[in-house]
Amino acid sequence: MSDATEPQVPPQELRDLLVSSPAFVNMVLPWNYADVGNWSELQIGYRIHGLSGESLVSEQPGDWHPEWWVFATNYFADPFIVDLRESHAGFPVRFASVGAGRWAPILVADSATEFIGWLERLAQIESQPDTAASFIEAELPRNGFWDEVAATYREDDE
Repeated sequence: MSDATEPQVPPQELRDLLVSSPAFVNMVLPWNYADVGNWSELQIGYRIHGLSGESLVSEQPGDWHPEWWVFATNYFADPFIVDLRESHAGFPVRFASVGAGRWAPILVADSATEFIGWLERLAQIESQPDTAASFIEAELPRNGFWDEVAATYREDDE
């Protein structure tokens, strides 16, 4: 199920997050995190077929790219991804929705460090959904992912 080129551990930039993972009520945010000692396990269903063990990676547009690695998933099994080719940029974080028929990840943070900082801030204020939504709307990038996170907090506040 693994190959010789597969990294055995996640990048250092993600290890603290994976060791002390924040828990969220908001189901769009990360719920499941890769195990630092076995991050390959979380790749099943994305990089690796869950039943056959067959590789699902390809360089064809819309397929799972060979350098994409899942480090977390949300409640709906939508993956948070880093591209191992982007270590020079601090591992920008992308998010993709499952079930679309093709993978089209969107950028949600310019680096793993930035993403972790935002998650830490949201963990501090999540008990105040309106405050969390306002923080997202004022401070974070405007895109489909963060808009959905903010909308979920707004719904929770009603």
